[in-house]
Amino acid sequence: MGFWAASLGALSGRRRTQPRILLRLLGNRRLRGCGGGAIQASVLTVLGEAERPLRVRDVHALVEERLEVQISYHTICSFLIAAGKKPASGVERVRHGMYRAAG
Repeated sequence: MGFWAASLGALSGRRRTQPRILLRLLGNRRLRGCGGGAIQASVLTVLGEAERPLRVRDVHALVEERLEVQISYHTICSFLIAAGKKPASGVERVRHGMYRAAG
């Protein structure tokens, strides 16, 4: 049980309503997102279609536009950092904060 769930449980005194309260407070964020595979595929597609290396914030904006869903900037950033370290990933780090499709 996470911090917020424990705190809400202590405040409400009713254990059964915690999930509904959490969903109301958090805005049901988990249910609105999309799977990590779709995000990764979209990042690779965006980089593949780009004519030049892109900054992380540009990749983030294009992926959100493509998937029509809000995505955390840090999700895109962490994927690019991790993929930039693996030669077989299809992502090449050009310099700090700049990425392009490998090959």
